[in-house]
Amino acid sequence: MKRSAQKSFGSVVHATDSDIGHVEDFIVDDKAWCVSHLVVDMRNWLPGRRVLVSLQWIQSFSGVPT
Repeated sequence: MKRSAQKSFGSVVHATDSDIGHVEDFIVDDKAWCVSHLVVDMRNWLPGRRVLVSLQWIQSFSGVPT
């Protein structure tokens, strides 16, 4: 399913035990033309911190912004 990246910004990121943050940006592999990582704003746990999350670590994605 195709989806606008812009509509995914702000989506909640859930860990196994709680919400950890929100999708802030994407890292795109310029050779394969696909998203390789999500940039997650960790404001729920660590205000002011951002982390990269590999798509390999993601079980599902609903893309519903908060």
